Amino acid sequence: MHFERLIFSLEKWFEVIDEFTLEFNVNSREFVKQSRPVMKRITDLSLGQKVVAILSFVFKFGYHVNDNTPLIIDQPEDNLDNQYIYKNLVGSLREIKNTRQVIVVTHSSTIVTNADAEQVIVMASDNEKGWVERCGYPSDPIIKHIMNYLEGGIDSFRHKMTTYTTMLPS
Repeated sequence: MHFERLIFSLEKWFEVIDEFTLEFNVNSREFVKQSRPVMKRITDLSLGQKVVAILSFVFKFGYHVNDNTPLIIDQPEDNLDNQYIYKNLVGSLREIKNTRQVIVVTHSSTIVTNADAEQVIVMASDNEKGWVERCGYPSDPIIKHIMNYLEGGIDSFRHKMTTYTTMLPS
C-alpha cells in the first residue's frame, strides 16, 4: 500500500517537474509611449499576440543558434493587423532572408510587395487539386496576378487608390 502511494507521488512529481510555460513581453514590438516590459504567459495572449510571440521566438532562436536551414511559414498574417505586418514582420522577413531561405505562404499583398520577394509563385486550385499558375520575379505579369488575387482585382485596386489619394502626399 505504501509502495503504491510512493509510486503515485513520484509520478505526480514528475508530471509537475516537466511543466513549464513561456512568457513574452507584449510591448517588445509595439510603438507605444509606455515601453516598460509587460510579460504575459503564452496561454494568456490573444491569437495575434501568440502569432507575434511565436514568430519572434522562431526568428530570434534561429539567429542565436546560427540556423541556416530553410524556414517555411504558412500565413503569418493571420490575426495580425496590417500596420504590424508592415512595420515589423516585413522587416524581419527582409533581415532573415539574408541568412536563410524563406518560403512564405500568404494572402497578404503587404508581405509580397514589401518583403522584397525574390520569387513569387501564384497557385490556383479547382478544389480538388492545385497547380502553379505562374511564377517568377515580381515583374508585370506577376504584379497583375498579385493585383488579381491579393488586391481583389484591378477595379478593386483602383477604387482603393482613389479612396487613398487624398491621404497620399503629392
